[in-house]
Amino acid sequence: MAIQMRVTDGRSGRAVPLPGRPGAELLVGVGPGDDPGGLWAARALVVADTLARAADAIGRRRVRLLLAGPPLGAEAEKRLRALADSLWTAPPAGDAEAEPLDLRVAASAEGSDVPVLVVGEVDAQAAVPADAQVLRLALLSAPHDAATELTEHHLEVADNLLARWRERVAEWARHPSRPVPESVAGRAQAALAEGLDAPALLRLAREVEGDEQLPPGARFEAFASFDRLLALDLMRGLGSA
Repeated sequence: MAIQMRVTDGRSGRAVPLPGRPGAELLVGVGPGDDPGGLWAARALVVADTLARAADAIGRRRVRLLLAGPPLGAEAEKRLRALADSLWTAPPAGDAEAEPLDLRVAASAEGSDVPVLVVGEVDAQAAVPADAQVLRLALLSAPHDAATELTEHHLEVADNLLARWRERVAEWARHPSRPVPESVAGRAQAALAEGLDAPALLRLAREVEGDEQLPPGARFEAFASFDRLLALDLMRGLGSA
């Protein structure tokens, strides 16, 4: 059953339902900002991809990402595509100006005639990690419309957490499967259905990890469902000793 998703419209700061009729394709304009291979572009891609995954799984809406902003040259387009591939996101394609958009993902809501998911600035104080999913986790750990820092400490915390979760998922996978409790599934859906709150979903994941009352098989299935929404490659360790 589809759930109505709401996002925070940067024009008003209020939560609004996803534009368009239920089941209709959602056209989202997203641009790379000043640097097609930079950290703000990475964050915009991750936000747009999280929206697309949530809209598909929760709202039963297909999202198509269109390239917004000035046309990119061949080299800039290549950098944007490489960045999107590393982050497991679909690169925006086509021209956002050629079709009527439903939503924009942008640094500012200024001048927009459709709802805007505002993406905050990224203050980089450390080198980009080799594992792009570590970067993805670090970016998802803060509200998408808030400015965030990427320090050595932030990236180390994300790296350690991701490594631990991959080990735990591999461990839980060796146990019989169990259904995800309805309370957990409901909270996971609500986190992204109400304002695309990825940090809330990550907090839920930490709770599930530490809940020894949940059978290992249920925790595995819960993390598998989280990974379909967050794309953190949590299944990487399956089959390991």
